[in-house]
Amino acid sequence: MRRIFFILILSYILYACMEKDNRKTDILSIPIKDCISEGIRKEDVFLNKLNASIIPLELTDSSILGDCYIVEDFNDKIIICDYQNVYAFHNVNGSFFSRVSHKGEGPEDYVGISDVSISSEEGSILILDNMGKKLNTYSINDGRLINSISNDTIASFQRLKDNKWLAYNSPLYSAEYDICIYDKQWKLLRGICERKGTAEHKGIIQISDFLHSNGEVYSYAKDTLYHISEKGDITPFLYIAKGELSVPDEIASDITQKRKRDNYIWGDQVCFSDEYCFLRYYYKRKIYFDIWNIHSKELCYRNIVQNPADKMGLPIKVGNETYFAWPKYVKNNTFYCITYSENEDKIEDNPIVLKFKISS
Repeated sequence: MRRIFFILILSYILYACMEKDNRKTDILSIPIKDCISEGIRKEDVFLNKLNASIIPLELTDSSILGDCYIVEDFNDKIIICDYQNVYAFHNVNGSFFSRVSHKGEGPEDYVGISDVSISSEEGSILILDNMGKKLNTYSINDGRLINSISNDTIASFQRLKDNKWLAYNSPLYSAEYDICIYDKQWKLLRGICERKGTAEHKGIIQISDFLHSNGEVYSYAKDTLYHISEKGDITPFLYIAKGELSVPDEIASDITQKRKRDNYIWGDQVCFSDEYCFLRYYYKRKIYFDIWNIHSKELCYRNIVQNPADKMGLPIKVGNETYFAWPKYVKNNTFYCITYSENEDKIEDNPIVLKFKISS
């Protein structure tokens, strides 16, 4: 899955089986605390390494997009979700292919889209509907319902390479495990992360998604990225070293202390390739956009947004036009963003998928 769904914001992700020591030295790390005082860094040497192209998404009566995100670049299609519907476009020229549009309360409908994925090699679309308590599978070709399974525990999921499923159990429901592996018919194979108690909170609970990078599955918990293998082995991969700027659980979980949260780094969103980590976070009531080389620990780029007029993300030049974007999906070390043209003649068009690689 390619996004994080917040009920609110609490650092509650697999706390039972991913506990860590803040003094980690045996995995890759990003020294964010040591560089937090550095200002904006936009060096042309790095920006000139971006090799980018765009895919304008076709605007039709059946494909009018608002706020949306990339689900997956799959075979010759790119799958987009706008929280109401799921769309397939051709990934070369962006021409519209199909739409899954079944929002409603009928037997073939979903009340809301909590999570979405490509569910098989043939490309059927699986939609998790937490409000309707079901998992619905639809055809990518014509949007019709293929099957529906009742569900009242799964909060998010990720397809594994062998068409098995990795799934989080919601912290709102009693469960023996936090993470389970299911077969392609959603029969439980095994639990891989035993739940030990309930997270303490005062009004703030987070349900987090899996991260997907270059075909591998990860989870971000307690400032650490963990790799999750197809067998269910959980291994620390990358540590975000915040030091004393890591928000304490008693502040993160208490809605009455949300102002104190601004003195810490919080709200992290991570997207990464084999070499670079794109990290978006909040600190001192500002939004930081960092790009780090995860092997050299070099801060390659930083944008800090503190005023409404400030540009968000990363300036990426394609032809004669510059787009401001930030990736949330990566495949084959290619980063994908959703962005919009600032050309007044194109302001009414659909969003644009922007792809880029970082040359060495």
